[in-house]
Amino acid sequence: MANIKHAMVSSLVLWACAGPGTDGTNVGERVTVQSSELNEACANVTTPVATGINKIDYTSPITYSQAGCYKGQVVQLNMGLGGAPSVPNGAVVTWASAVPTTESACTSAWLGVYWFEKDSGTGAGSGGIGGGVGAGGSSSSTYRTREIQTKTGTWSSGVCTTPQIPFPFGLLPGVVATFRFAISARTAPTTNAPTRSFKIVTQ
Repeated sequence: MANIKHAMVSSLVLWACAGPGTDGTNVGERVTVQSSELNEACANVTTPVATGINKIDYTSPITYSQAGCYKGQVVQLNMGLGGAPSVPNGAVVTWASAVPTTESACTSAWLGVYWFEKDSGTGAGSGGIGGGVGAGGSSSSTYRTREIQTKTGTWSSGVCTTPQIPFPFGLLPGVVATFRFAISARTAPTTNAPTRSFKIVTQ
């Protein structure tokens, strides 16, 4: 994986109910991404790096790679299982490393997330972020892919806005669900790019 995989570039339809991102573009827009090894297999890691009941607040280290999820980390959120706090409205994943200070570093700063839900059924479609699978794609073992999102930083008037990705849940009170999020932040959307810290928090 020392070299970037050849041109596994495809259009990825991002689905979300959220409004415009910080750069003024809609989160649901069609973007182009490269192969990153963050894929549906990440749903099957043996042990997530963090697990929460109805809430999660986790910040990754700068350097990481989890068994079964190359250069990514997986967190688990068990929803509606009782206790405090109440079920959140959603989660947001953000860049947590230092803000890039040059335009090239800013616009290359990459954040990628797979959102899985535990499900005993199966679905159609497969592949990783570089394979162009959108929300509602295939199941990975007992987890189905709810949504795939990627975003890069934006540069304006000498200021970098680092990537962030919202995930609205839209759940009714009493709904029980198990979510997993496979997340990677990198200096560029390529396999060999160094990882950077990310944060995921429920809202």
